[in-house]
Amino acid sequence: MADRTLDIACPNCGATICVDAATGAILSHVPPPKKAHLSFEEAALQVETEKKRAESRFSKAMEERGRQSEILEKKFKKALEKAADEPAGPPEKPFDLD
Repeated sequence: MADRTLDIACPNCGATICVDAATGAILSHVPPPKKAHLSFEEAALQVETEKKRAESRFSKAMEERGRQSEILEKKFKKALEKAADEPAGPPEKPFDLD
């Protein structure tokens, strides 16, 4: 049987590994290409944009959290009303379900 190898690229870092199909052994590893270094101004701008993005995510999460308590309160009131309307009878017995 001919030797078969698989070249697999990592979607996260961009590295490539060569794997022997028959044994599953890693034959070689090619590291990802190095990224160019950012200037100080570009890095500072990137930090500022990430900071603004994090602040917007946090404020959005806090708004959702506030609405979540209102929704849970409405569900609880609805369940109380339903429980008050229905007569409380004995629970179902598992043997009656057969």
